[in-house]
Amino acid sequence: MAAATNVVAPSLLRRAGSDILSLSIEEFRATIFEGHAIPALPDALVVEAMGLYDDFLRTLSSAKYDLQDAVLTLLEELVAVYHEHKAARGTEVEFIPRPKGGLSRHPSQKMASGPNILAVPQRIAISLEDAVKPRPNVRPTLAWHHVAAGVYVAGGNTDHPEQACSRFLNNLLAARPDMPGLISLTVTNESVQFFWSDAAQTCVSEPVLWKGEVETWRHLVSFIGLLHAPRKEECTLHLAKESRKSHFSAPVWIVKDVLNKRYFRVEQVLKAPDMAAGRTNWIAVATQSRMHGEKKFTTCPRTIIKDIWSLVSEEASSELAVLERIHKYGAVPGVCHLHASFAVPDPEIMYDPLETIACPGVEERRKHRLILDGESEDFDNCPSAAKAPMVLYDVLEVIKHLHEYFGVTYRDISLANIMLPTNTGARQFAGSGMTFIGEHLLTKFPGYSTQPMARIIDYDMCHIPGAGADARLTNVGGTLPYIARLVSSGFKLRGGKAPSAMPALEGAALEAYVASHGQEEYDARSAYHDGLHANVGDDDTDNPLPRGSALHSPRHDAESCFWLLVHFLITALPKVYELPDCNLALGHSVCTMLEAHRVGRDTRHSLFSVDWANALHPQLARFAPLLTKLAACVEPIYECYDSETPLNPYHLHEAMQRVILQEVFDILEDEADVELNIDKVRPVGVNAPEPSEEVGPSPPRRGVKRAASEGLSDSRGDPRCRVSLEA
Repeated sequence: MAAATNVVAPSLLRRAGSDILSLSIEEFRATIFEGHAIPALPDALVVEAMGLYDDFLRTLSSAKYDLQDAVLTLLEELVAVYHEHKAARGTEVEFIPRPKGGLSRHPSQKMASGPNILAVPQRIAISLEDAVKPRPNVRPTLAWHHVAAGVYVAGGNTDHPEQACSRFLNNLLAARPDMPGLISLTVTNESVQFFWSDAAQTCVSEPVLWKGEVETWRHLVSFIGLLHAPRKEECTLHLAKESRKSHFSAPVWIVKDVLNKRYFRVEQVLKAPDMAAGRTNWIAVATQSRMHGEKKFTTCPRTIIKDIWSLVSEEASSELAVLERIHKYGAVPGVCHLHASFAVPDPEIMYDPLETIACPGVEERRKHRLILDGESEDFDNCPSAAKAPMVLYDVLEVIKHLHEYFGVTYRDISLANIMLPTNTGARQFAGSGMTFIGEHLLTKFPGYSTQPMARIIDYDMCHIPGAGADARLTNVGGTLPYIARLVSSGFKLRGGKAPSAMPALEGAALEAYVASHGQEEYDARSAYHDGLHANVGDDDTDNPLPRGSALHSPRHDAESCFWLLVHFLITALPKVYELPDCNLALGHSVCTMLEAHRVGRDTRHSLFSVDWANALHPQLARFAPLLTKLAACVEPIYECYDSETPLNPYHLHEAMQRVILQEVFDILEDEADVELNIDKVRPVGVNAPEPSEEVGPSPPRRGVKRAASEGLSDSRGDPRCRVSLEA
């Protein structure tokens, strides 16, 4: 075991793919222990704490006790000394051995192992003790949200378990949205090490020896003090009373809308942070609320609460900034409605936003809260095969509008980010300039609405001009199965056929289009692809694009819509089985290629030659021409072509919308739509076994997804492997 050193310069230790900021004990004390919220420690308290060392050694030398017992006894005595000197305030804390049943009720996982010792509120320690007394053999579990800190005990001369403690703190931050930062310990026979973790960093002190250093014991007492008076507190989010009663109670969070003085009762946590993966957002849904001063919660429209820890330097381009820009003049159809947005206040500093602790060499983050309209359901719930392209028609209309009128490039089309509104009649939008597919369909098919069939959420990867993040357009970003080929390849050429003419409309589809846009506009848009000619040679497949073309453009989001539709229809399962699924092999191959896609040399161009009728479920064969025609629009690498007049930035949106409009009209006229099973999908893709002649049961549509080292995994139905390679 290396002896503790006096001064260690800050450095990043990269182990097992995570970053831990290593600080000298002096830096750790100045950064963590000497914050404005920490009361000064009386010298007499520190001296008395140091006097416990002899008792610690006696306990350690006893044959009846091991290091864990000795450390647990020491911590209990430190708490008692802390209380005797009347330094305690807030919730009283006790240290307990980790329950035999481990930790439970985590928003995303259960971790049976973990720290040897846990710090919990006194009432929770009593609840655990009462549960075990009458039944000594019971294996109780402890809910994560009751844990305040952990202590790892490593016996002998082993190293401190830094990575294990870092992972534990990452999990604990996900389970404790009410705690902006958390502290823990690792101990050996010789030394102790302190850890701090928040949305910006995990930092660790150098090991400090138990013996002979007054400062070591001052730090231990400071650790106890931090558990009673947290270094950072969240004054707008807390547990409901029923969640604080017992050790196994489920967490029910109460969240405050500071602007509207309204409190929301969280029904479900949709997504918890994963600091190790760079994901800091906490997202929850509420269906009950009350105003300030009221006691009873009542039913309210489904509301999404999204807490974001934004880098201070990127606030101008954050999701909050994007949504405020879009909502500057009111609600926008097809965009999740922003009810309120604000910086979460710091209770210790009047009018200042809550920030992470400033650590050497690490940029701080600020916490912001979005209150959003949540009256929508998953894209997975499309009731029929024809509904999916209708939804994507409206998605194309919305992302085109966002770029044209607000300068917003979306950059993250995925199944998880497209919702189906359930309250389309509740809000009317006037003068948006958008025409949704329902307006076209109304000319022949009654019952449709002029409101959008899609609602786009999650704007944290968007680009807005002039916000200090223009480099985003040159970086690879998006959800991997759906990311545009040119973006995925790092803006290198990957071939592709020459562009064809703009698709023509006919029959009822043409009449509906002209009724909305006029013949002159139809003719003008029909000329978008006229005069295109190649600007590079056919063999320049590995060369950079011409200057100014290597940017994430609006058409790349349109291409992402194509890959999304392919993935959805390939995995779609009819509600009623009338034909055996004899197309599993090709469907499995296509789906696996999409789901296994990684950034680099893109291989998906081989999918443009797929016979879609042999890849879809046989009962969805009528939708094969739709995919074939869309593929013809998407396949060209348009950056490789010029014309005398600049190519309209929304030409691919127009081409794809025309194909969708024509095919949807034809399918509805032929009464060829197919109802879908919204609970299950075909057994295809990376999580499915290799197809055999005998078709097995289909997996749930919302199955657990495969993790991706270069992106994020999620619990929704699509393989949401996101990548953001920002400069």
